[in-house]
Amino acid sequence: MLGTLDDALGRACARWIDWVQPRAGWVVAAFLAGSLALLAAAAPRLAVDSNEDILFSEELPFVPRRAHWRTLFPQFQDPILVVVDAETPDRAQSATDRLVAHLAEDPERFPRIDHVGGGSFFEAHGLLYLERAELEDLSDRLAAAQPFLGSLSRDPSLRGLLPLLGDALEFAQEGELRAVDLADALDRVAEVVEAHAMGRDASLAWSSWIRGDADYAGGLRQFVLVQPAYDFEQVNPAEATVHALRDVFRELELQGDGSARARMTGVYVLAEEESRHVTSQSTWAGLASFLLVGMVLGFGLRSWRIVGSALVTLAVGLALTAAIAAGTIGRLNLISVAFAVLFIGLSIDFAIHLCVPYLDELARGESRARALRSAARGVGGSLAICAVTTAIGFFAFAPTDYRGVAELGMIAGSGMFVSLFTNLTLLPALLSLGRADRPAARARSARVSALLSVPTRHRLGVLSVAAILMALALFTLPRVTFDLNPLRMRDPGAESVVLFDELLERGEAVVWNLSATAPDRAAAERLAADLEALPEVDRSLTLSDFVPDDQAAKLAVLDDLGFLLGPGLANPALPAPDAREREAAVDDLTARLGRLERSSLAPEVVAATERLDTALRALEEAMPAGEAGARALAALDRSLTGTLPTQLDMLRTALTAGVVTPEDLPDELLASWVATDGSVRVEVFPAEDLNDNEALADYVNGVLSVAPEAYGEGFTIYLAGKAVETSLLEALSLAGLLIGGVLLILWRHVPSALLVMLPIALAALVTAASTVWIGLPLNFANVIVIPLLLGMGVDTGIHLVHRIRAGGLPREGLLGTSTARAVLLSALTTLASFGSLSLSTHPGLASLGRLLALGLALILLSNLGLLPALARPADDRVEPASRD
Repeated sequence: MLGTLDDALGRACARWIDWVQPRAGWVVAAFLAGSLALLAAAAPRLAVDSNEDILFSEELPFVPRRAHWRTLFPQFQDPILVVVDAETPDRAQSATDRLVAHLAEDPERFPRIDHVGGGSFFEAHGLLYLERAELEDLSDRLAAAQPFLGSLSRDPSLRGLLPLLGDALEFAQEGELRAVDLADALDRVAEVVEAHAMGRDASLAWSSWIRGDADYAGGLRQFVLVQPAYDFEQVNPAEATVHALRDVFRELELQGDGSARARMTGVYVLAEEESRHVTSQSTWAGLASFLLVGMVLGFGLRSWRIVGSALVTLAVGLALTAAIAAGTIGRLNLISVAFAVLFIGLSIDFAIHLCVPYLDELARGESRARALRSAARGVGGSLAICAVTTAIGFFAFAPTDYRGVAELGMIAGSGMFVSLFTNLTLLPALLSLGRADRPAARARSARVSALLSVPTRHRLGVLSVAAILMALALFTLPRVTFDLNPLRMRDPGAESVVLFDELLERGEAVVWNLSATAPDRAAAERLAADLEALPEVDRSLTLSDFVPDDQAAKLAVLDDLGFLLGPGLANPALPAPDAREREAAVDDLTARLGRLERSSLAPEVVAATERLDTALRALEEAMPAGEAGARALAALDRSLTGTLPTQLDMLRTALTAGVVTPEDLPDELLASWVATDGSVRVEVFPAEDLNDNEALADYVNGVLSVAPEAYGEGFTIYLAGKAVETSLLEALSLAGLLIGGVLLILWRHVPSALLVMLPIALAALVTAASTVWIGLPLNFANVIVIPLLLGMGVDTGIHLVHRIRAGGLPREGLLGTSTARAVLLSALTTLASFGSLSLSTHPGLASLGRLLALGLALILLSNLGLLPALARPADDRVEPASRD
């Protein structure tokens, strides 16, 4: 029989419902009016604070360190990284220059723009950053090409270029040009001509020819850091800047359908694209969930009127909980915004456990008033205990360092008491209005009865299976992992995710790099050397690396080269050619190639000459007549010489470079390397792909072993993941102890408390182990369902044990009771509500749905299989199956 407390709580609930029923209309009106008023008052105050800084306790190491680094380098506060890709370095440089100039015109939306490795300083001194051998080789090549550079400086067009190629071949016949240089030049021109003959776009990369191919691949990609204008009243504080950047990309035709493509990534770009995808996925999932929940409840409760009453009660309870959140915490963070999900999953459980026995009483012919009173007396005690224990489970997260889930726990824990109150007040009031339902009693077949009695008839087998699963789970537990990489929770097809993955694989994801500081340049150099000695580090970079070495020798080379090339590069340029001059230049070179004597040329020059000859003839055949042909030649001229004037100007400037000292470095560069307190930054580049969790952990720990105060986004991600793991273990351990203690205090019966806790422990262990078995690691997205699983597991166990303690089980045992049916219906409802997420194309939502479905299935099997096998009913009286 029930204990004194259980019975007292049941009688109190019955008396309360007796008071509610005669006043049902007033109660409903008061709840609806009150909830609307409270919701209207709370809505303006319950804004979502998207600042990620508030998700973790300020006592965690990375939180104050992040704040400190933002004071040292304010420009590094979650910048947007724009990556410009093109098929040649010239086009990448040109597109980036246009982009930077355009952004600089709108400082309100783009407060700070940093073209990494670009700008006038590097244009003027770029050659000093070459190795001495590379510079000397470049000088030799340019000196040999001096006559041609002078001519091109005077006529940087198709009219000037093509005759020079013919002259160069004649010089090559006399052995006055290096074959490898000429063959390379002819091949590059031929490649562009071939593309135009086939109607494709291509361009000649003059920068790689003038400055050499040492960094050709690197020049194809340019980086721009954009500091957004923040508005922390918005869910995404940088959303306006992200949208403005997309507009600029469209305006400048940098969307990938032209010669260059601009993409962007970073914290807020990832969040913006994530929000759009999640909204799309969750909208369809929400519609599917609503339909499935309605169908499951309709099938289980057999009354759309009762289903409607339960959903109205749910909505009112949700509004009241939101009002409590507004009045106590005053905000929602990016985690606690999910409180509605938890509330819905658990509150509907309360309604189901009241409505199922209510319907059974009606089916037995009881009046509505007596049916409600009987149902409340039967389950009221377990509902009250469930509210207390589930709230304890949520409140257990409050003292943890994961403040995002801690605030979620405070709101959801309060919501459990709201749910208890609304389901014992508003729901009975709604059910008391209108015509009462008269469901027909349903007979149970012998086959179903036999199935329901399996756990008690085969107790030893069930316990053996449970023991084996427990052993396997304990053996697997050390291999349970938490996926630290937040990118794997996002849409893999999103542009920002694709780009970030590319950067990580190539070691270019500088936003994940760690940095350390040293008091001065000399100390920074020593620290950089120590860091580079680590196997986890590829290289380090500090301010001294921007001061070229061996400057005296390099400047001497540049002085000699400038003396030789300077006069020719100073020639004033001729006016642009007209269509007739372009056509004449093409025809003349074609003719010269046709009569060229090739026997004295090197084989590689012969091959390149024949390739260019073939390309020019193909172009002539494909060339349309009239104005269309003139436009085609003008396009070829732009492709071959469009960037030449700019590159010649840059060469002129580079030849006049002077000594570079730290004081000569531009202010924007110094601000990135010298902190506001005068210390010097050292940036550390990883040796491995940080997409790998172990590589990230090794990299962070390795850097911290040399520079304990280092910081970077990789540091934050690593420590945040560890904080989540620790918080979950602390909260679940505390919740288990507190819930077990409360059950012992309330029931004063150790076996009953163990009956609740043991199935939950089995389900928890097997769920954790299953994440290894099926390859579903815990992550920042699916971890929020753990409190829900804990709450549902506790509720399920309490309801079933409460029913066992009540005695009078039917011949099928515990599974033949209305309580077991309510447990099954509640689990199916939650699965219907969130199970559709497992089919989402979004990895984070899919992992959340799969973990929830897995956990609920195991909770259900454990409670409906193991618990009856463990139970020793307090009252062995058997009643007819039709009674329960």
